[in-house]
Amino acid sequence: MDAQAKALMNQARCDRCGARFRTQASAKKQLWNAVFEGGEIVGFLCPDCQTADESAEATINEATLDYYGPDERGRTVARPKEGES
Repeated sequence: MDAQAKALMNQARCDRCGARFRTQASAKKQLWNAVFEGGEIVGFLCPDCQTADESAEATINEATLDYYGPDERGRTVARPKEGES
């Protein structure tokens, strides 16, 4: 998660149930998902509200992508992770 996402997460509420990120136990905080559109964060989902597909997508993205940003347009950019040599 990039610095922009971390800053937003401190104020975040789940888009579905309204739960506050900052009041969650630390183990649960790691399971929150940022929702991106066009490289910009547009919302957040708490672990209780994520569907199985959303959770799986986030796990795959975390394992295969590195996130950078913001770029010159303020967007978060993802690039494939480089394999170990």
